[in-house]
Amino acid sequence: MKQTAIINDETVRRLVVTKRLKEKEESINSLDFSPDGLVLATASDEDSINIYSINNASLKLQVNSKKYGCELIRFLRSSDYVLHGSTKIDCMHF
Repeated sequence: MKQTAIINDETVRRLVVTKRLKEKEESINSLDFSPDGLVLATASDEDSINIYSINNASLKLQVNSKKYGCELIRFLRSSDYVLHGSTKIDCMHF
């Protein structure tokens, strides 16, 4: 059974921090939760993608994308796949 939550100003004001994910101090430019809400994916300005487990607030996987950069990370229909945009241009001159 799918549940729906109403998010408004009052709900947001009542939120409290319960756990801080601190692997490295890097600027996160995009994040997305998996469809089941159990996994968090982040893209950083330091060209890395981090995958976190929400249940135990731990880093599951880090993937570097130094050649292409990364931004606008999104889960696909399952928690197994993410897609991200590139921040760098690889130009070919003819």
